Amino acid sequence: MVRPVGKAARRAKPPNSHPRNLPPPLIQLIATFLPADSFFNYLRAFQWTHSLGDLRHFLTLVNEGIVDASDVWPELHLRWVDAANVNKFHRMAKFVSVVHAHDGVFDLDWLERILTPANALALQAWPSDVDLSIPIQDWGPQLARRMRVSHLSFADFGLSGGSGGGHMVTLLPELPHLRSLNVEELDTEFVDDVFDFVCCSKLTRLTLGSYSVRHFTLK
Repeated sequence: MVRPVGKAARRAKPPNSHPRNLPPPLIQLIATFLPADSFFNYLRAFQWTHSLGDLRHFLTLVNEGIVDASDVWPELHLRWVDAANVNKFHRMAKFVSVVHAHDGVFDLDWLERILTPANALALQAWPSDVDLSIPIQDWGPQLARRMRVSHLSFADFGLSGGSGGGHMVTLLPELPHLRSLNVEELDTEFVDDVFDFVCCSKLTRLTLGSYSVRHFTLK
């Protein structure tokens, strides 16, 4: 039997036609618009293809139990950094807008290796002298010069007074990208300085301690 060759036959999809044959850049772009509850299911649908590119690092680190899924999407949370994974974190960072550095992740050289020029840094803790390899009075200005800091948190009561609070407050005017500030545990001796900064800042979110309103959002 001879099959007629017509328009319908010519337009028929090939047997191997499948959404996974979409161009890899498009597959990767679609992933960046997905919420957390869909993101990893989407990646798993393409995990046996060569379409994920650097998105594969999200699956690898989560599947191996190295990080929690909630720590890598939709924003990247760094709770530790080591030489074995710093390059993977850097390749993952290009898919997110904000990278969070948590307590213990204060080495600016490590952070600079991870962040892309498009990333904002949310610093979720403030270091003490023992956390740093350089004096804190040098670390702060380097942070301001090398990072786009969008959030700063001073929420450790143990660091609330003395030079720790003073260095943080002094640094605030040097952070032009700062939009969110948490000073829950900042000693009251620095509160007036914080409000002086807030009055001329571009903050959209401020979290205060028990000495004032606990939390409010600036309009």
